[in-house]
Amino acid sequence: MSKYETHYYRDGDLDIRMSEWDCDLSQRHREWGPELFCNDLDCILAQKSLCECQGMVMIESYNHRAYGLIEYKHEAGMEYMERYRFQWRVFAGMADQCEIPAFCCFYRRKDYAMFVIPLNEHAKEWVEEPKWMSERYWVQHLYAFRDLEPSPETLALLNTTRPKNIKAA
Repeated sequence: MSKYETHYYRDGDLDIRMSEWDCDLSQRHREWGPELFCNDLDCILAQKSLCECQGMVMIESYNHRAYGLIEYKHEAGMEYMERYRFQWRVFAGMADQCEIPAFCCFYRRKDYAMFVIPLNEHAKEWVEEPKWMSERYWVQHLYAFRDLEPSPETLALLNTTRPKNIKAA
């Protein structure tokens, strides 16, 4: 369940795999609109598919300015949430220095619903406590960070399903 990409380095080509869920989310993020530009901060490369949900750390930006630091993880990683607390402190500290919100979002691939966890005070201005959001509601937040609104065409593409009665690990 991985997709091959070729990356280049000084001494030649390096075939690597990226986990399929990360690739799918990256492609889905592009459908959220051209205003929602992001960069994969950690650029984790692996020789094999990831056995555990390591996720992607993204810098959400617009017009050459960072608007948020978000770690996206597949929902299967929710069972490992305690392990991530230390790295979340680092992400929150980085975001605090830039005065931007930091979040961790566990996503469901079937509808891209997000369990959103605010990691710093800037994030709590947008999302007070951890909760599930529909894809549409989360994307509207991403636009709001940038003081923008999604187009009607973008909104029409987004899933409005919000998981009910699901507990976070």
